[in-house]
Amino acid sequence: MIKFIFVVKRKPDISSQEFRKCWHDANFVSLVTEVGKLLGASDFHMSLVLDVDFNKELNAARGVEETAFDAVMEYVLPSSKDL
Repeated sequence: MIKFIFVVKRKPDISSQEFRKCWHDANFVSLVTEVGKLLGASDFHMSLVLDVDFNKELNAARGVEETAFDAVMEYVLPSSKDL
């Protein structure tokens, strides 16, 4: 088993709220599901970065204004050959 994991960053002209709305849109979720099927994934996960004060404090301590990415996607595949 291999996990194909990648981070997603929204476009600069899209607000965090708009991105989160799109992320939960049924059409987008269907697209992600179909891509997983084409890859032969046995499972997939979509996770948003937590929008909590602690993350904002960590960013401030690192000297950055916002999190480097907005979400994480993960496909579970039988083997690396399937990529």
